[in-house]
Amino acid sequence: MIALPPGFLGGEALRQLQFSGPGTGFLLGTRGRLFATSDGGKRWSELLALGHQAIQSVAFTSPRNGWAAEGDADGTPGEVLRTSDGGRSWRPQIDELGAGGHEGYALDGAGHLFVTNSAGDLGGVSGISLKAPRRALKHGRVTVTRRLFPALSGASVEVNHRAVAGGSWVHDFVITGAGGRFSLQLRIDRPTAFVAQWGGDLTSAGAGSGVVSVEAAAV
Repeated sequence: MIALPPGFLGGEALRQLQFSGPGTGFLLGTRGRLFATSDGGKRWSELLALGHQAIQSVAFTSPRNGWAAEGDADGTPGEVLRTSDGGRSWRPQIDELGAGGHEGYALDGAGHLFVTNSAGDLGGVSGISLKAPRRALKHGRVTVTRRLFPALSGASVEVNHRAVAGGSWVHDFVITGAGGRFSLQLRIDRPTAFVAQWGGDLTSAGAGSGVVSVEAAAV
């Protein structure tokens, strides 16, 4: 029997369990949190870089490559995100899907069916980085910065943040300035995880950052 992650919240249960390699598995809870193991389920770690809590299903074709599909409780489809580094970063794709190798099948909100043999990515490679202080300043002030590559100005970047211990993700949108740089200022009162994602454009695929965690201000 495989034990559930000790970080499961009260009332959370198993939604989906999938192993994609020897000892490597992914566990999705009913509250949309995704966990990974590399030792057959003895130890689990939450994949905070996902940055979304309404995840309804996941599909991994290898220990590094997979998708996660978001959706509301009423069945309304949301974003689909893709990882190629085992969940350390996720980049937005499109709506609900199934997967096999590098092929994917997606259904949009209007009922149109799409297929991809390029893992869902369209356009050139892009990247996004994120930087934040190790600890918040007085009164919990935090400034999160970094940049988008290619260096586009006027692009909309989603900066998601959530308490490390659990809870709902908050989604803030910032617009990149010169050199693709962006900045978000806010206040926190507990250890908080941040992740940035960009949906891409007609010439560049989407991108996602790794997780950056910030401690609360010293008392």
